[in-house]
Amino acid sequence: MLSRRYIAAGMAYMKSDTAQAAAYFGKARQLATARADKFNLRDLYYQLSVFYRDQGNYAQAYQYFTQHIAYRDSIVRDRTASDIAELETRYETEKKITSSPGCTTPSVSAPCKSKSKPHYWQATGWKRKKQQEIDLLSREKALQQEQLERQELVAQNARQQLELAAKERQLQERRLKSSRTTRNFLLGDWYSFASSGTSSSTGTS
Repeated sequence: MLSRRYIAAGMAYMKSDTAQAAAYFGKARQLATARADKFNLRDLYYQLSVFYRDQGNYAQAYQYFTQHIAYRDSIVRDRTASDIAELETRYETEKKITSSPGCTTPSVSAPCKSKSKPHYWQATGWKRKKQQEIDLLSREKALQQEQLERQELVAQNARQQLELAAKERQLQERRLKSSRTTRNFLLGDWYSFASSGTSSSTGTS
């Protein structure tokens, strides 16, 4: 996909030509947004957070990092919900086939054709197997949730580091501004003092 190529191009220029990198990232963002491509937007925002972090623009890096986390979590939630819905749909469909008269070999692709009565233990075992599959997927979902929580802790730590770095930079800028203001006042006082001394010397002469 073209947006993926633009992301790769932006990454290639991140160190050598920041203006060109920003231009490629901008094109990638425009295409991915137009297509509502969550996967490319997730990767793009991560690369943008790295890009601005390396430039010392921690406020912008933090903003893109939070967007990356939002898209990443959304993708995981959508995928998990889709897997569970698909499994439950398959379970309900096969259950109906199994419970139909004369069905002894349940299959979605090959409906039952046998005229004999369904075997109770076969149907029970099949249902138990399907329930185990659903339970297993539910446990996987719980594990994914735990992993997301751990990742969120890591993300929170990264956000805090970015916030601290941004605040430190703002503090340094204020200190520098204050230092310049103080210097200007001192220079102004010195010029006033020097000028008054020159005037006094001239008057004495």
